[in-house]
Amino acid sequence: MSSVSQVEERGVLEGVLHLGLSGEQHGQYVSDVAINNTPRHTRLDSEFCSIIIHHAEGISLPLASSLTTTASTNDDSSTIMGLHIGQDSTTKKDLYAVFPNLWVSFVPWNPAINPNYKLVKKESNAYMMETLGRTLSQYAKPRAGKFPLYAAIQLPTASAETLRTCADWYGWVFEFDDQFDEDGIFIKDPEKGIRHAEHVLSVFSDDCGLWAGTSPLKEMFASLWMRFKKGMPKDAQELYIKRNTEFIMALIQQMNLTTTPNFKNLQDWFNFRRDSIGVLPGFTFALYVHGLTISRDIIESDHIREMEYMAIEIILLTNDILSYPKEGPDHMYNTTAFLKKSRGLSTQEAFDEIGLLLDERFKKWDSLMATLPSWGEENDRQVQLYLDGVKGHVSSNTNWSFMSQRFFGRDGQAVKETRRIKLTPELQ
Repeated sequence: MSSVSQVEERGVLEGVLHLGLSGEQHGQYVSDVAINNTPRHTRLDSEFCSIIIHHAEGISLPLASSLTTTASTNDDSSTIMGLHIGQDSTTKKDLYAVFPNLWVSFVPWNPAINPNYKLVKKESNAYMMETLGRTLSQYAKPRAGKFPLYAAIQLPTASAETLRTCADWYGWVFEFDDQFDEDGIFIKDPEKGIRHAEHVLSVFSDDCGLWAGTSPLKEMFASLWMRFKKGMPKDAQELYIKRNTEFIMALIQQMNLTTTPNFKNLQDWFNFRRDSIGVLPGFTFALYVHGLTISRDIIESDHIREMEYMAIEIILLTNDILSYPKEGPDHMYNTTAFLKKSRGLSTQEAFDEIGLLLDERFKKWDSLMATLPSWGEENDRQVQLYLDGVKGHVSSNTNWSFMSQRFFGRDGQAVKETRRIKLTPELQ
C-alpha cells in the first residue's frame, strides 16, 4: 500500500489507517479529522484515503464516509469500526447515508447556551400551553422540540426578558408554519389559510387593542409585536414588519402550489425557498436584543444582504438534509428530495452534492466578512453584533437539530457524532 503524506496539525494525531478505494471515489469527503476536538473535513487526494483517528482526549471518531455504510458485526476485512464499505445494497439490513460535516467556519461543535435558558424555557412553554389551550400532554411534541433552546443558542448574551420574547416567537413560528405544510390543516382549504394569514398580519395595521377572541396565534403574534416594538427603533420595527410579512406571504404562495415548479437551476430553487423558511425575521432579533440603531440602508445594503442570503441557504441546506428522513422523497420543499428527483441521484449522492453547496456558501461568507465595508466606527460595531446574530441563527439551526427531538428523537447525539442517517427502503 502506498504511503500517505504526513499530516501536520495541532494536537496529537495517531493511528493512521489506509483503505484502498476505487478511482471513482477520488475527491469525495471521507472523514473528519479532530484537531483539539474540532471536527474538520478531509478529502481524498489519491486512490487511497487516510482516516485520522484522534487520541488526544482518548476519543476515536467514527468513520464518516461518502460510501454507503451499514451497521454490522461481521469480522470482514472491509469492516472498519463496525461499518461496511461498498457492500451490495441487496444484502443490507440497515442502510445509512452519511451527511457532510456541518461544523465548519463559524459553526461550533459545542455552542454557548444563554444562562437564562432554563428559566425562559419554563416560562415560554407555560405561555404557549396557556395561549393555545393545551394540556401538558397535548404540548409534549413542541416541548420535545425545545424551541426556547433555539433562541438560547442564537442569542447567548440576551437578557432573560429579550430571550423570552425571541423564544416565544420561535414557538409561535413553528405552530404557524406547520399549518401550511403539505400535511397542514390549510393544504385542503387554501382560502381559509389565506384568510388566517391576513388575520394574523392585521396585527401590524390595527392598534392591537382587541386581541382576545380572535385566534390564539393572532393573539400571540400581537403580543410578540408589542414586545418587539417596545425594544426596537423605527428602522428595526419596519424591518421586522417587512420580513414577517414576506415570510407569511411566501407560505401562502407555497401552499397554493400543487406541484414543484420546474426550476431552471439551483439558484432559482434557493430564490423560491428563501422567504418561506422563516429565517429572515429571526435576523432582526439582534436589533432587539442589543438595542441596535443601525439604519435599514446599512442592513439592506448589497453586501449585508448577500451575507444574509448565504446564511439562509446554509440553514436551508442543513435543514433539508436533517429533515429528509421525516419529510421523505416526495416532499415538494426539500433540497435532498429535489436533487434526487431532478438529477436522478441516490440519497448519498444528494447529500454529497449538498455538502459541496454548503462548502461554497461558507467560503463565500468568509470572503464577504473579509471584505466588509466600513460605515463608521459605531455603525461597524453594531454591524458586527448584527452579524453575530446571523451567525448565531446558523449555529443554532445546526446544533439545535440534534439537541432537540424534532428530527432524531433521543438519538440526536449519536447521529451527530457518527453523521449517519438510517434510511428505510423508501428513503434510499
